Amino acid sequence: MIFLSHNFKDKPIVEPIAVKLSTVYGMNNVFYDSWSMQPGEGIIDKMNQGLEQCKYFFFFVSKKEFGKQYGQT
Repeated sequence: MIFLSHNFKDKPIVEPIAVKLSTVYGMNNVFYDSWSMQPGEGIIDKMNQGLEQCKYFFFFVSKKEFGKQYGQT
């Protein structure tokens, strides 16, 4: 399992990577919020399941997050 962690603001950058990984390894082997979590499911539970199953973890951080003060969007 490949787990992709990102801020929703970075989705335009991360999504093409997720799609490419899913074409190579299969959608069921890539944990990406847009297709790995469904409405009504517990977000924390689903993320924990994905983390428990992951072999590779990608953490995407952009300049948008650096220097951000607590509570600002």
